[in-house]
Amino acid sequence: MTWIQIADICGRVGWAVPCEVILVIHALTQWNLDGRCQGHVDTPLCEAGRLDALALARRLQNERIDAIYSSDLRRAVETVQHLADLKQLPIHTDSRLREGRWASQERTSEYPVLPFAVEVEDREAVKTRMVEVMTEIACRHDGERVVVLSHSGPVKQFIGHVAACSGTHPPPQFTGVRAAINRLMYRDGSWSSLVLDDASHLRVSDTAISDSSSDSIS
Repeated sequence: MTWIQIADICGRVGWAVPCEVILVIHALTQWNLDGRCQGHVDTPLCEAGRLDALALARRLQNERIDAIYSSDLRRAVETVQHLADLKQLPIHTDSRLREGRWASQERTSEYPVLPFAVEVEDREAVKTRMVEVMTEIACRHDGERVVVLSHSGPVKQFIGHVAACSGTHPPPQFTGVRAAINRLMYRDGSWSSLVLDDASHLRVSDTAISDSSSDSIS
């Protein structure tokens, strides 16, 4: 059964119409490869990351996509730009989808650090803003499918929140593969995970590139 059929059935029987969110961690950057803490440093994708962004767009090109949201950091926008071009959809950016403003964030003359409301965040603050923005997006798109681009730290915090709230035991395995597809559903004020770490569109070598060591290098 397709997502459109599920939404149609829910509407006809009077149930709350769900929103499907395809949540994606941005593709690879050189700083990821170097193990450097990016935070709000506005780094671009590397060549391997650009190839994975293209693979993501090709994977989703035949699916109905109603809207696209992204962190305003360059590496996130570049990850979803090919898909936005294919679908002829605007990319709605929101700074709440950014990586954490970590204390260990590096500074460099090569790339700017984008301004933010606070100078340093902890994981709880990142989770709070991520839950807020994700729920706002889902409530805005009842019965629709949207793509959201974010970063390893916020996505891990949000997936953990979904597992805790849904009472999933054991919690779902989530490794945070970059440019992989994570399908979530929002209905009646509750989140649930449908598919996590779907990397079937990526090269085998890239599925091993997940930020399992620290949120801060995303």
